[in-house]
Amino acid sequence: GGVLLTSMGNDRPYFSYFDRIVLNASQVTNPSIDPLREPMEIRTYIGRKEAKLEIEEDGEGNVALKTEIAPQLKLEVPVMFTAMSYGSISLNALLSLARAARTIGTFFNTGEGGLPKELREFKDNMIVQVASGRFGVSADYLNAGSAVEIKIGQGAKPGIGGHLPGEKVTEPISETRMIPVGTDALSPAPHHDIYSIEDLRQLIYAIKEATRYEKPVGVKIAAVHNVAPIAAGMVRAGADYIVIDGIRGGTGAAPKVTRDHVGIPIEFAIAVVDQRLREEGIRHMASIVVAGGIRNSADVIKAIALGA
Repeated sequence: GGVLLTSMGNDRPYFSYFDRIVLNASQVTNPSIDPLREPMEIRTYIGRKEAKLEIEEDGEGNVALKTEIAPQLKLEVPVMFTAMSYGSISLNALLSLARAARTIGTFFNTGEGGLPKELREFKDNMIVQVASGRFGVSADYLNAGSAVEIKIGQGAKPGIGGHLPGEKVTEPISETRMIPVGTDALSPAPHHDIYSIEDLRQLIYAIKEATRYEKPVGVKIAAVHNVAPIAAGMVRAGADYIVIDGIRGGTGAAPKVTRDHVGIPIEFAIAVVDQRLREEGIRHMASIVVAGGIRNSADVIKAIALGA
């Protein structure tokens, strides 16, 4: 009579609408870049952007930026590794992601499982996550990475919390998560200090205070039918970036019925969120990061074209 748990991503034959999207090309008066002969870069920055920049010039013609820039994550490629916690994957897998992120100039995410000491050397390429279970969360943990992400929802299990079965909670994992060996690690469905946008704002700014306003703070949710107004509220609450996770997102453990039947494809969420933020005049206030169903480089380009 127990709940049937499963892992990985949604394996049902849902159609990917990325396959119905094609891209326009630059030609003639708007010529394309020749990558063999012209310099080009795909570097991007994650975080709040200012609506306008002010500069000041001294009497000698020197120009300096007057506007104070919010903290940013600099990515050499517009792709990051999504959150995977210690326990849902092994330490070796996390170390592999960390080394890869450092090599290519991007970021990996600790997930909600706390921070093994072996990952601390990758601070410059690491995002730490705060979820409803608050496993391993402390002021030291919040300052151990380059950004902090508040996880409210996940594409594989919208509306419910996390579940790491007790058989996976070994001595090292219990130490990192600060729970007894062999017990299920259960994250509640809601954050018990977040029941409104105002509550979310308090947590965002508590984290910003704890990190001395030196790191961007993001919020992650699952893609659902009303994702656009939710995202707008998150941005107005102070999120520097938002993460939207689609129904095809992966998981270490989730009820099978939830993984397979709850949520919407990420393709449906990107453009409506981008449009809503533009209509409210707040698109510059946060970056949009998307996950869950990104299969290849073509999907990456299409997601960016839709507004990510």
